[in-house]
Amino acid sequence: MSSRGRWFIAIGAVVVIAIVAVILRHPAAPTQSAASGQTVTVGYGSVQPQVGGAGSIRTAASVTLVSEAAGTLQTLPVKVGQQVTAGQTIASIDDQGASAARVAQAQAALTAAETQLQQMQHPSAFVSSDAVTQAQVGVNQAEAGLAQAQAAAAQAQTAYNTAVSLETLTAPIDGYVVNLAVNQGQPVAPGTPVATIVPDPKSMQVDAQVLDVNLYNVYVGEEAAMYVPGTDSTYGGTVTKIAGQPDQTTPQGSYYDVTVTIGQVTSTNPNSVKLAAGMSAYVNLFSNKPGQLPNTPGLIQTQPIPNSSTVVADGSVNYANAWVVTSGAAGDVATLPLAEGSYVLKGETVATLTGPALTAAVQQAQAALATAKTAVGSAEAALTAAQTRSQETASPSAAAPAQIAAQQAAVQEAQAALHAAQQAAAQLAVKAPFPGVISALMVSAGQQVGAGTAVATLVDPTTMQAVIQIPAAQIGLVATGQAASVTVAAEGRTYGGTVSQISPQGQNMGGTTVYSVIINLDHPQGVQAGQAATAAIQVPPMRHALVIPVAAVSGGAVMVAGPSGAHAQAVTLGPSDGTNVVVLQGLHPGDQIIVPSTTP
Repeated sequence: MSSRGRWFIAIGAVVVIAIVAVILRHPAAPTQSAASGQTVTVGYGSVQPQVGGAGSIRTAASVTLVSEAAGTLQTLPVKVGQQVTAGQTIASIDDQGASAARVAQAQAALTAAETQLQQMQHPSAFVSSDAVTQAQVGVNQAEAGLAQAQAAAAQAQTAYNTAVSLETLTAPIDGYVVNLAVNQGQPVAPGTPVATIVPDPKSMQVDAQVLDVNLYNVYVGEEAAMYVPGTDSTYGGTVTKIAGQPDQTTPQGSYYDVTVTIGQVTSTNPNSVKLAAGMSAYVNLFSNKPGQLPNTPGLIQTQPIPNSSTVVADGSVNYANAWVVTSGAAGDVATLPLAEGSYVLKGETVATLTGPALTAAVQQAQAALATAKTAVGSAEAALTAAQTRSQETASPSAAAPAQIAAQQAAVQEAQAALHAAQQAAAQLAVKAPFPGVISALMVSAGQQVGAGTAVATLVDPTTMQAVIQIPAAQIGLVATGQAASVTVAAEGRTYGGTVSQISPQGQNMGGTTVYSVIINLDHPQGVQAGQAATAAIQVPPMRHALVIPVAAVSGGAVMVAGPSGAHAQAVTLGPSDGTNVVVLQGLHPGDQIIVPSTTP
């Protein structure tokens, strides 16, 4: 869940805690039966909120297939709604670039092989010393050319690897993803933090700022106690590191960073929330040796110092040994394959980036690499030819029949390689990365496309989600991981599911603020994207809440009976189970309210 999603759930938890605190200050009173036309005594009870809403079905996994090169779309052998398998060809494209280079390289190799065969079949009968020297010079030049071509190819390979690596961000260590700082589709700049990874999410520390005059009482191994207001809990810990240089200097003095590793909780509020990075902390450092302080400015102690005292400092909670993965180039976040809390291995993909600049850089590097490899092949062929010419020039003789046969085989291999290159150029294809259904086609056969042109959309019908709109009054009760039942209107069938995501921002719908909640369906066989659906989410009951019958409320008010007669009292209401509703403001335990008579 995103940090904003957790913030909304945290607000809901705080509201519930506040309600419970009010309840505990008033003793519970039994609620009388709400008969028609009778008065009812306001008291405490339990409500099982009914949380749900309406929405629609969508696919959870989809991908837009794009062309990898520019050219003419030769074939489009699929149609919308067609089931395809992994690796199946979606479209065939003539790139007119890379394929032409491969064909030219194969043609050059074939020409060199044919030339060498002719030289073997028709050797020169007379060669001058100048010809021998010239042939050797040709060999030396070909060797130098090959070395240059190989060096250029190595540089091109490095440039290509670098361009590709900028599109894929990987984990620097084995550990857990504790924070995702970006969202899919978000643009990022070079150096933008993308994710935070820690070896152990339970290993936490507090970075305390200690004034230099108090630093004499601080030593590595010293015990500490930390109160975290965000959790309303106190934690024990041990000083594990003291900075050698001040972190900041103020008119009051210099502050040094002191790291305290958190141990066990020494006192806990039962309503506290989970300890999280970024929370503020108040730190007490305990020196346990009596005596006199030394007067040595700038001294940083690593051993206990006499003079028993307590040093108080402010700090913040952080993960121990946290690694931040940052983007190396500007682009848009294409994929975030991991969720917060996921365990990753070193080198595993954390995010991928896309963008015109990244794509152009990869294509340019790929083209340069292809050119460099072609140059290496040409240089190798040139060297082989030069060496052959030098040998034949120095010792001209007819080649043996076996050599001629071997060279003829080499020509045949070169011809086969040329044929394969031509076939590869003709069969350049866009293929399905996973089995699924073609949901959209953006091009047609014969159309000119560029590199990166969208060709088709492929969806996985086995992963479906329901996007449900929940009223703002109920969203505080919803949390990820809660079970839900989803009913598809067109089928009349109900499917099990789990809340996987809660929108952090509401939207106005028909004058009412609603929030989008995503529910992953457990077994979505037969469910179609776009179908209307309703959902009911299983939320915990609200116990010991001030409740009244729903029938007693009219226009946001109830009628309260008093010594001088009944009067209308405005009330602020909370969740309801359809029969009773929680009263947040406006009434007190023991108040007498009137339930209107129902018409037979």
